[in-house]
Amino acid sequence: MSSLLASQFNTGYGWLDTLLSAVINLINPILIVVSVAGIIYAIWVGIKFVKADEKQEREEAKSKLIMVIVGIVVVVLLVALFYFLAYNIEDIIRQSQIVGDTNSSEDEGVIGGINLVKNFVRFLR
Repeated sequence: MSSLLASQFNTGYGWLDTLLSAVINLINPILIVVSVAGIIYAIWVGIKFVKADEKQEREEAKSKLIMVIVGIVVVVLLVALFYFLAYNIEDIIRQSQIVGDTNSSEDEGVIGGINLVKNFVRFLR
């Protein structure tokens, strides 16, 4: 399914379409492996936390568990941002051309930026 989604790019720049498709086809399996490894590590640290007899061991396991959770949240947010940018690159390119075009009105660029933010918020829901 990821190759089907990756083939939907039509930015007008053939090299960019190819690059985005290749990156997405590469990221999906890596993301699966990293997610599984993160979940296994979180479970292992959680078990160490529960089984810890001494306070120092418990605090060490607690700090590792917090770092794992923060890491997972950061990875999820970065992946969401990447997918949003990848699938909206056509709009981003079009809006950057409007902003860079001295013959177009500034309102078109502002409206395009607002629409881009709205799409990102909609994407995160």
